Amino acid sequence: MANSKKGKGKKEAKAAVITSALVPTRKHDTDGEPQGRPNAITEEVLAILREAFLLGCDDVEACALAGISPATLYNHQKNNIEFLEWKTALKQNPFLLARRTIVENLRRDPDFAMKYMERKKFKEFGPKAHLYVSPEDDDKLDDEDKDVISAAMAEHFKHGIKRAKKADVVDVEP
Repeated sequence: MANSKKGKGKKEAKAAVITSALVPTRKHDTDGEPQGRPNAITEEVLAILREAFLLGCDDVEACALAGISPATLYNHQKNNIEFLEWKTALKQNPFLLARRTIVENLRRDPDFAMKYMERKKFKEFGPKAHLYVSPEDDDKLDDEDKDVISAAMAEHFKHGIKRAKKADVVDVEP
């Protein structure tokens, strides 16, 4: 039987072990009685924070969902570097899922694959600019017009995939 007695899967059991290790322990007096206020970061709060961070929530949203203040979260992560690393890793989940979805869909959609390559390997797969001026149009353009067009094209492709702004577009009338 792959699941534990409580019906949790391997991932859930591992997550429970990790989160329970992140719960702060209370100080006790000589009689064994806890001292001070109870910790706001409990296993239940950590479970809620985990779900929120897996969904891509920011700290304030996660705290609202868990019923704690952002100051409590920040104090806890200041005193617990393992928690901060755990939180940072969880926040990457939406990006990893998006990346997996993108890569899995590359085979299904060749146009999508090309767009992906244009963004990842712009110099190799990005659009190329070609300016063809027919001989009859060439006579209508003076050297200054050609310089303006060349400068606008150079500026357009200088920053890679950024689109030309309207100010970069030059209309030359014959």
